[in-house]
Amino acid sequence: MNNVQFYSFALSPYALKVHCYLLALDIDFETIFVDAMKMRKILPVGKTVPVLTINNESRNESSEIGLWLHELYPEKHLAPPELITKIQIAEKWVNEQLINLAFRDTVGFDDPIIRKYKKRLHLSKVLGETSPDGVSIIFRLFHMIFLEKTFVRNNIAMTDTSRRLGDLRIELAIEFRELLEGGPFLCGSKSPTIADLSAYPQIVKPKAIDGLDYFLPGDTVATWVSNVEKAYPKLLDCFPEGIKYSQSPL
Repeated sequence: MNNVQFYSFALSPYALKVHCYLLALDIDFETIFVDAMKMRKILPVGKTVPVLTINNESRNESSEIGLWLHELYPEKHLAPPELITKIQIAEKWVNEQLINLAFRDTVGFDDPIIRKYKKRLHLSKVLGETSPDGVSIIFRLFHMIFLEKTFVRNNIAMTDTSRRLGDLRIELAIEFRELLEGGPFLCGSKSPTIADLSAYPQIVKPKAIDGLDYFLPGDTVATWVSNVEKAYPKLLDCFPEGIKYSQSPL
């Protein structure tokens, strides 16, 4: 039996991807939420999450981890060889388009100031509740005020900040429909692949955490979410229980 340890940071989009891979595999693994101030000391490799360690071997890049897991558990068909090129294209779209725009929404870049800081207050609460020893009030305050000036500024800068978030979300929904290629899952696949598992938490996060609409609009997206959840009913477990909307609405 493999010894699997998953180092995570609550609501990190890249960590959420890997968490969904692991849930889909239906294997035993230990989730370790790391202290934001001590990550470099705690992580077995790299400087930030996600990190996955299996039998003392560690990887720390989410897309690479997905392919690694497919190699270790090929019977789960997370990356069928005939679809690997398409999956890599879809993965790139998730990383460079979907996640970057989701970062912009998460920090409230386009929101009125009250809504912006309500979102950040929620994020700082999540940070405090999932860090092993909590975080100080001072850190939470600075996290709220200066969040968009941290590493996420690069993700936000990769979006077209001159355009409305709502318009960009509609465009991404159209691109998403094209990536489905008429199939129930991305890349025209008949079953979910790592591409679907990467996109899923980014799209459902606003609803799972805040009770809002899915991040991408439209019936096509809603049908795809339903298909993914029927295939893997436990995927919402990628969000810690205490921060789901049903328990901690804004």
